[in-house]
Amino acid sequence: MITDSKQLADIAKEAGIKVPEDINDFDLHDHLHFVIFMTTQRGEAMPYPTAALENAKLIGSLDDETIKIVSIEDLIDLGFKFGAPTIATI
Repeated sequence: MITDSKQLADIAKEAGIKVPEDINDFDLHDHLHFVIFMTTQRGEAMPYPTAALENAKLIGSLDDETIKIVSIEDLIDLGFKFGAPTIATI
């Protein structure tokens, strides 16, 4: 679980998501991919250590129109990972 916004911003950057200079004060509409990533990741359990980066890459791959209408169900269908680790992934 990652709760630190700076750490999530670094993961988003690594995945190629446009990250605002000030992650605490920015125009949401100019950074929708970042907003979706932060909203879906902050404080969520991750099934394995690289899941947040994989999720960031998935969100970053969505085009500008799709990111406006994507739902969590859509993300899950595309392979979004979340949830507590299983014994097999620990």
